[in-house]
Amino acid sequence: MATLTFAFIGHSRQPFLIQFPAFPGWLYPSLDTFNVINPVAHGSGIGLIYVGLMALVFAGWVAALLALGSLGFARRDL
Repeated sequence: MATLTFAFIGHSRQPFLIQFPAFPGWLYPSLDTFNVINPVAHGSGIGLIYVGLMALVFAGWVAALLALGSLGFARRDL
């Protein structure tokens, strides 16, 4: 459920920030980097730099979410 929520929030960034302009945009997750439909559909394709940027953003989100999960379970005796 958390993954679906994160994906929904990440893909609905623009309407949310237009509706609430006082909310800091850097705090809101953006998954627009992973949208390869437009470049492929218009024939320009995706290059190695774009794939590298996607990998970098992916690694950053994985690190951030693992750190938050680790902090959340730090005091639990599992």
